[in-house]
Amino acid sequence: MNPFEPLLSYPDDRLMMRRDHPKYLHLILAVTFLHQLQRPVKHDAEFGDYIETTLADVAIANDLAHRLFGHSLDDLSQRPRPA
Repeated sequence: MNPFEPLLSYPDDRLMMRRDHPKYLHLILAVTFLHQLQRPVKHDAEFGDYIETTLADVAIANDLAHRLFGHSLDDLSQRPRPA
């Protein structure tokens, strides 16, 4: 569970950025999942057992998103590179 999700913003002024936002949120959840054994398991009557995303998870995901999604920020595809 990501308690920070309502506070997270992602630029939506360009189409590719809007398309990458769900990828960004899933990346945060993946980082959280990787740390699941290091986190206490919490329980909610509605959701059942869960672990919470931390700010450290968001920071790691932000760094990864910058590296992974940076190439998709261009509206036009990149020119092919000569071999």
